[in-house]
Formats: sequence, C-alpha cells, structure tokens
Amino acid sequence: MRAGGRGAPLSAGATLALVDEGGTWGIPGGAIRDGESSQTAALREVTEEIGEPPGFAVRAVQVQDCGGDWQFEMITADVDDRFEAYCLRETDATGWFTVDEMRALPLRPWDAPLA
Repeated sequence: MRAGGRGAPLSAGATLALVDEGGTWGIPGGAIRDGESSQTAALREVTEEIGEPPGFAVRAVQVQDCGGDWQFEMITADVDDRFEAYCLRETDATGWFTVDEMRALPLRPWDAPLA
C-alpha cells in the first residue's frame, strides 16, 4: 500500500490555515517519504508550505482508502494561536479562514468537505 499525506489541517480556534497553489485553496499537505511517519510528513509539509508552527497538538488521524494501492492519511492538529503563515516555495498565498470565509474560496475538490 502506498501512502500519501493528503493534508494537515491546522486550526486555531474557529479558523483553519489554508494555502493557495495555482488558484485553488486547500489544506497544506503532500506525499509521505519512505521511512516517514504520517505525523512527521504532516509537520514537514506544513513547514514547507506555510512555515513551522510554534506548537501543536495532534487531534485526529484519519485514513482514507483511495482504491488500488493508495491510501491517504489526514493529520488534524490544533495550534494555540494563529501564527504568521508565509508563502514559501510551494505556495502562492496563505491565510487563516473561518468556515464561512472558506465557502467563498475556490477550494480544491478534495478539501471542499471541510467548508
């Protein structure tokens, strides 16, 4: 089974950190590298896409079987406060959004259920 780290939703109160990658918004995420745990991959992906969170607590891990030999894992984590999210090499824009604000964004299809 090949694993992909679909995303790492970070929430601070009632807001989520999102990234814009080419005109659509979604949660930070990406592939799990050989030998990485899903939590290590989630932190690496968040750090690569918006910067390193000052502290976080993992709230949930969800595994989605995508058929074939793929499965995705989503790590949901809480941060104490919003931190300044930076546009790094993989993102065009970053921001913290409420669910109502997310509904007005062009979300990636697989992230739309979050709104």
